[in-house]
Amino acid sequence: GFNSSGIWKFFSGIFDGSHVWLVPYNTDRVIKIDASTGAMTGYNSWPSGFTKESMAFGDGIFDGSNVWLVPYNADRVIKVNKDTGQMTGYNSWPSGFIKGIAAFSGAAFDGSNVWLVPHSADRVIKVNTTTGEMTGYNNWPSGFNSSGIWKFFSGIFDGSHVWLVPYNTDRVIKIDASTGAMT
Repeated sequence: GFNSSGIWKFFSGIFDGSHVWLVPYNTDRVIKIDASTGAMTGYNSWPSGFTKESMAFGDGIFDGSNVWLVPYNADRVIKVNKDTGQMTGYNSWPSGFIKGIAAFSGAAFDGSNVWLVPHSADRVIKVNTTTGEMTGYNNWPSGFNSSGIWKFFSGIFDGSHVWLVPYNTDRVIKIDASTGAMT
């Protein structure tokens, strides 16, 4: 079982082709559910140096081999191997990046990178799924006010662009996945 006390246990789920993964918001572990049998497996062998606190992850995304947990209040992105449950943390944030609280609330996968959608973070972060290298993009279009919180809530990849879905902003942002250019 998992820590079932409190509220807001999970924030979202991901399907990997055979299992449903529950993204822990306030609970102490990731839950993998076999879609055929309903059998549940919990994973909470967090990476060294990481402490799972409340309101940790705001979403997750599947890259074909791993589930990536999107940090809402967590200090890093966590990659979970879909077969073993092994967890790897990534927190080599780009220079000048200001994460803050409620940092990211969604992600998009472009085939090679996970794009973290800023909720209150000051930029979009691209994480290379092979190397873990993080690149920040904050070249917002002219007239866009990037300050404030709750900017975007999710992201979508259309084959060449990442689209940021507005939550508390006045526009949709389209990012060229090959260059990072924003319109």
